[in-house]
Amino acid sequence: MQPQEFDTLSPSTPVSQGIDHQICLIMKRTSTYQVLIYSVLLFVAGCQSIVARDHIYRLNETLRLYEKSVRWNFFDEAYTFLKPEFADDARHHEDAENIKITSYEVISPPEQTDDFHAVQTVVVEFVYLDEQVVRKVIDQQLWEYSEASSGWMRANPIPEFR
Repeated sequence: MQPQEFDTLSPSTPVSQGIDHQICLIMKRTSTYQVLIYSVLLFVAGCQSIVARDHIYRLNETLRLYEKSVRWNFFDEAYTFLKPEFADDARHHEDAENIKITSYEVISPPEQTDDFHAVQTVVVEFVYLDEQVVRKVIDQQLWEYSEASSGWMRANPIPEFR
């Protein structure tokens, strides 16, 4: 007696049962490929979401540190967040010792336009110590992710406090 092979039909097998058997074999093969394809897609999507989360974490950390440096009048430190082409052209505040930041309020939270660009709007209130008049400046911040430094850098100049 020969063992029955599952991929072939025997002469005694009814046609309808043989077709069902062939469909079952095709479905098993197809489902194996589908599971493999879905697994690869989930792996790739998972890796992308890890990278995206890392970018968001780094953006939030950079914005927190930048806010801290401006809020506490560490302007020299704030200029280190600028991209090199803006840092070279940046006019450092000549009378930074005469400025006191009184408020740093995020009015438009960071919004990523893509994986490498973000925008945030802030209102900075300050006083000139010799005048004692509160002034405001709206700071539209553009940020770019630099793969070379694995971090976010400000892509527009720091506004002048006037």
